[in-house]
Amino acid sequence: MKNKWLIGLVFLIFIACEKDDICEGEAATPNVRIEFYDKANSTVLKPFFKIECYVLPEIGNDTIKVIEYFNRSEIQLPLDITSNQTVWNLKFFEIINNDTIEKIDQLTFNYSPKTEYVSKACGYKTVFDNVSTTINNNGVGTWITNFTPLTNNITNEENPHAKIYY
Repeated sequence: MKNKWLIGLVFLIFIACEKDDICEGEAATPNVRIEFYDKANSTVLKPFFKIECYVLPEIGNDTIKVIEYFNRSEIQLPLDITSNQTVWNLKFFEIINNDTIEKIDQLTFNYSPKTEYVSKACGYKTVFDNVSTTINNNGVGTWITNFTPLTNNITNEENPHAKIYY
């Protein structure tokens, strides 16, 4: 008798779900998608050996957020949804004659975060409007020779948002 009730309850739960109760598609807050290109041939994607991406901690907070990427030509970096600015430090690792060379550039993203309602199942996501980026606060990189934004609004991760040439 208990099994019949349990089976009936499970059946009712499944038929009670509506199509909009399941979150499908692009529901999450998008990251900044950056592709890396060869500075000598600007149409060729150029994989890097290693890049560490980190955000310096705020005063009183000793946590450093680190994302590591190996042998890729693309990275994705999250932006702070509670602020109008996110500063990412990109530490570039290069091997020359069995020596590992480290170079650091800082990308400062300024933007206007906007919360959008997606659906009942997905809830809300944040998109970023009026995105602008500077390198090392002076436009001159130690390993980045050029940063080219492809859009000033970040609403999804389908296409890259910027290109870095090195």
